[in-house]
Amino acid sequence: MMADPQTDFEADRSSAASSGRFSGGDASSQSFVVRSFAWMFVGLALSAGIAAWFAANGNTAAYFEDHPLVFVGLLLAELGIVAGLGLGMRRIGAQTAAFLFCLFAGINGLVFSIVFSLYTSAEIAPAFAAAAGMFGAMVLYGYFTKRDLDSLGSLLFMGFVGLLLALLFNLIWASTALYWLTTLGGVAIFAGMTAWNVQKLKEMGAERSGVEAENMAIFGALLLCLEFANLFLYMLRFFGGPGGPGGSNS
Repeated sequence: MMADPQTDFEADRSSAASSGRFSGGDASSQSFVVRSFAWMFVGLALSAGIAAWFAANGNTAAYFEDHPLVFVGLLLAELGIVAGLGLGMRRIGAQTAAFLFCLFAGINGLVFSIVFSLYTSAEIAPAFAAAAGMFGAMVLYGYFTKRDLDSLGSLLFMGFVGLLLALLFNLIWASTALYWLTTLGGVAIFAGMTAWNVQKLKEMGAERSGVEAENMAIFGALLLCLEFANLFLYMLRFFGGPGGPGGSNS
């Protein structure tokens, strides 16, 4: 589910860092981060509500099983929204950005309704608690650390590419060992991405104002939603085990 078109995002941070004009801890920076997290919570609440509503309908999983192209279409729509918002945040209005964000959250909720219908509450609850705890810890680390996490970004990107290849390979090989390796790798990669993006939000907040700042706050919220969602999915792999949905039984 992860997509991260951060070209403009990265350029803005590099510009701010090279100019030396941001402290990352002033009032404007804090306000920017707060807005991003406010949007994130709105998105997660919308996704959770839609997921719970559709999961309550016992026909949801069966429908997507009978119409797999619809599911693929939803995933492509998510990727398109992420790419469109990331590339167009300087050119669209704040209302358009907010609409695209809410549309993404709604589609994400529909996708997660399948997860809720396949896993039990005994698996979902601890996975959510573990994901929330790790996400919160990495948010705090990313915000308060004095260490520059730029170098971590390239390593995370390489790790993400390797993770995708390993997941595709495991669809063919179906190895339990590779299942657990990709699960551990997924948790580590998306936890690191959370800290990395929070630090970027903190630094960029002191440089932006007006509509551009609001759009970037919304895009930052979208990235945080993606990272939390992926952490949750990989935690479900822990609690569901290799015999669970999407797991290996070998």
